[in-house]
Amino acid sequence: MLEPTHNAQFVALRNHFRPRWHDHRNVLNRLQLGHEIGSIRSQLAL
Repeated sequence: MLEPTHNAQFVALRNHFRPRWHDHRNVLNRLQLGHEIGSIRSQLAL
C-alpha cells in the first residue's frame, strides 16, 4: 500500500492514476445493489 490514509499524497496519487474517478464513482452510485432489488420486489408484492 502506497498510502495508508486518504491524505494529500493519496489524493495526488489517485488523481494521477485515476483522473476520471469521479465519473466512475457516479456510475457505481447509480447502480442498484442486490439487497435494494430484493426490497423493491417485496414492496411490489404487497
